[in-house]
Amino acid sequence: MPKKNKIKYSLRNVHYAPITINEENGSASFAKPIPWPGAVSISISPDGEISVFYADGIAYFFSAPNSGYSGDMEMALIPDEFETDCIGNEKDQKGMIFETNAPTAKPFALLFEFEGDVKAQRHCLYYCHAARSEVASETKSESVEPVTDKLSIKATPSPYVKDAKGRNLIKIRSGDNADEEKYNAWYENVPLPDEAAG
Repeated sequence: MPKKNKIKYSLRNVHYAPITINEENGSASFAKPIPWPGAVSISISPDGEISVFYADGIAYFFSAPNSGYSGDMEMALIPDEFETDCIGNEKDQKGMIFETNAPTAKPFALLFEFEGDVKAQRHCLYYCHAARSEVASETKSESVEPVTDKLSIKATPSPYVKDAKGRNLIKIRSGDNADEEKYNAWYENVPLPDEAAG
């Protein structure tokens, strides 16, 4: 029987994969995942509250909609490429990154993993948007203390990727007995469940 993780720790191996949308036929495709070094932390919470309908003097029906996740990701730096690929900023011919009052945020898949005592647990959020980060730093004192960048991330059900039953995909992660070939290729292409349509 294969060993199972007892704990998880340490965010690492963050990648993002820009999504190209074909406006003519409504399809979409993922770019090859791009490494994003400098992972510090990620904290995303489920969106969608449980609602209860009461009848006959009891909790008669429960509804728990899944609207995705939202939260924050902290990184050492936001790369220029991510700003132009996903946040909607632009780059001029002299390498200046600029933003306007009408940025167009672009969707992307977000891939990352947590270390485990046996094996890393890998995750992929299929349809993410990121808000602009704050501009902040501090003066240097006796020691250099790095100042990180923090992004607000919203992951919603993908309108372009569905499972075999036609349900919109939100996230996938590697299980304890994940197929080795699929696990090892996690960052080569955005991973999909068997028979997913995209």
